[in-house]
Amino acid sequence: MKQTDHRTPYVPCRCATHAHPYGAAARQGTPFDRSGIAFDVDLWRRVFRVLKPGAYCLAFGATRTVHRLACAIEDAGFEIRRQIDWIRADAMPHGTDAAVAA
Repeated sequence: MKQTDHRTPYVPCRCATHAHPYGAAARQGTPFDRSGIAFDVDLWRRVFRVLKPGAYCLAFGATRTVHRLACAIEDAGFEIRRQIDWIRADAMPHGTDAAVAA
């Protein structure tokens, strides 16, 4: 499934946005997230290659696997400067019955 076509023409870009399979559902037997493409350093090197100097990359990751994503991006040559966390206020813990906890 890994593509190794390095003949992609160089067209400099100002930003890259990447919403890949998060890799979180692999525990549950879902084959969609098993590709590991988000953690492939070669993919991020190719993204880095087509970006202009000073461009940015916005990549989304799951809570349990975002550290692997950040390491792959950093190993490809990017500098990690900021991380934005989305914390859902309406999420309930899975092991708690709301009627009993109240």
